[in-house]
Amino acid sequence: RQIGGDYLFARMVEIPGRAAPVFDAVLIDVTGHGISAALTVNRLHGEIQRELGEKPDLSPGELLKGLNAYLHHTLASHSVYATAVCVRIDPAASTIEWASAGHPPAFLCTADGRMDRLESTAFILGVTGAADYDADQQSTRFMPGDSIVVYTDGAIEARDRNGRQIRVDGLQRMLAGMPRGSDRVGMILEAVDRHRAGPVEDDTLIVEIG
Repeated sequence: RQIGGDYLFARMVEIPGRAAPVFDAVLIDVTGHGISAALTVNRLHGEIQRELGEKPDLSPGELLKGLNAYLHHTLASHSVYATAVCVRIDPAASTIEWASAGHPPAFLCTADGRMDRLESTAFILGVTGAADYDADQQSTRFMPGDSIVVYTDGAIEARDRNGRQIRVDGLQRMLAGMPRGSDRVGMILEAVDRHRAGPVEDDTLIVEIG
């Protein structure tokens, strides 16, 4: 609904050898704003579709490596880069796999009230060539009732009238104070709006998957 550089791709897909469909999600934040960033998002959307069309079972780490190679060869020469996090949730195996390219840490909110950070695992997209890029895919348990919150930096870099940002720790405190079953995304967006002084300076995209 808006022109900008934040983008979410999501799908359910059946993969041979897996007991049930898995859920894949990719959250991307492109450098820059407005029409130029939106055009880059459009190109990355096409590249994601091509990669997954050719290899539907592509893992989060492999997809991240492919996106890095694409950006490095096509857009890095124009100083266009991106952060991204690729996630795969396998409900049958109760696992979540992820690879993150310089993206702010996601939060794994467990049904028993624990909150874990899923940190970045690799360089931002486009900075280095494929030979030097290690996506370093990670995995952990993802049980019934768990959810993951992913977001772009607009959610943590909003400034108040004194120039203070929310930052990752501030967002984590917000989440920790929210009851289970609440509209975490809506509550975070409202808190960001209350914190921000002045006009919006960056796109903000927040997603909860559970």
